[in-house]
Amino acid sequence: MLVADFAESRKHGPRHLATLNEAFAGRVHWGTLPGGYNHMAFAFADADCAVDWVHLEERAAALAEQFPLDFSAIVHSLRDGGRTALSQGCLG
Repeated sequence: MLVADFAESRKHGPRHLATLNEAFAGRVHWGTLPGGYNHMAFAFADADCAVDWVHLEERAAALAEQFPLDFSAIVHSLRDGGRTALSQGCLG
């Protein structure tokens, strides 16, 4: 699995996404963080892996109790703004 953060990638974002899709056979989730300037990619070598959004939301809620950041907004933004060709179960 690869996790990468791309800051201000409007110009190069499509090229980065295309490279990741080629390297990981399309098993890439690309989402935009709140504010629109950072983009995050999750790429999986294993075809049976995917982002577990329910578990990530639970983890975000727990982190929000410890730190003054809106982790749920980050998870929602990544989930709702992303593209993926994944199945279920390895990230969470």
